[in-house]
Amino acid sequence: MLKITVIGAGSWGTALAVILSKAGNQVKVLSLTKRNLISLRSGYHPNFEGLLLPKEVEFTQSVEDSLVNADIVIFAVSSKYLRPSIEVVKPFIKESQLLISVIKGLEPLTLLVPSQIIQEAFPHNSVAVLSGPSHAEEVIKGEPFGMQLASVDLRAVELIRKAFNKANVYLPATDDLIGTQLGGALKNIIAIGYGIALEQGLGTNFYSMLVTAGMADLRNLAVAGGAAPETLMGLGGLGDLITTIGSPYSRNRKFGQLLGSGISVEKALQQVGMVVEGVNAMEGALELAQEKQVSIPVINFINNIIKKRISPTKMKGLVQLLKGTY
Repeated sequence: MLKITVIGAGSWGTALAVILSKAGNQVKVLSLTKRNLISLRSGYHPNFEGLLLPKEVEFTQSVEDSLVNADIVIFAVSSKYLRPSIEVVKPFIKESQLLISVIKGLEPLTLLVPSQIIQEAFPHNSVAVLSGPSHAEEVIKGEPFGMQLASVDLRAVELIRKAFNKANVYLPATDDLIGTQLGGALKNIIAIGYGIALEQGLGTNFYSMLVTAGMADLRNLAVAGGAAPETLMGLGGLGDLITTIGSPYSRNRKFGQLLGSGISVEKALQQVGMVVEGVNAMEGALELAQEKQVSIPVINFINNIIKKRISPTKMKGLVQLLKGTY
């Protein structure tokens, strides 16, 4: 039995904690806020209505208690809260502990992905990444899924697969941590555009064109940022994009649909009610494109809608923009 601590009691952190517990591990969830802690300890999560959490999963606010005996520590907070979370747990992390990021994001200014931020803070620890098509609403119910497992440490790969051995999950491995994370961050932006087009009723031909051109942006930008092209055709890139545009659980697609219906950015974020990582990743994506001199017409177009420079009703104008890239 492995001892695992998940940092972050949001939807994804809780879903991972549940399946890892059911897979036979001892799991604690460190909640860095008091919000919902009482209901979580009672077996209820506000984002999983009608689902009773297993009593074997322990929710706590005690940083030291949650980390002292952990074999694996999973960072499952929103990307913008990663650095503050690291500062809270840093005094209690041991060099022997395997650290895993399940965070999707690209930090503005530094242009670091989550694993780089974690490795910078804990230079002597082994750091791995799990990313891919894995919406929490399906995962927590025990439905089968897959994630890209990225690590340069073969022992870490073996330990992670051991932790998930009894779970119904496929974990192909790669040593491309950068590509796995850039794919996971950038696909959220494309999903926002897809949501806008979907709400505008632009048709399946347009949707396919948008996603294909968006995938080209993702690939070109990620490769310029250090990704291996083949990584982006796996679960950490294309696979994740397919789920994010196709699932009703997608926050990014829902945010795009709300924009497409005429709702303001501010109200759309409020209605989604959870973190829309595509919005958070946009600034870093634009900065990376500028630094690497990469053309990203689809991402730029979506950004112009979010920034209110272009009306969502003009989404079909993307065709004329793309014609200009011949």
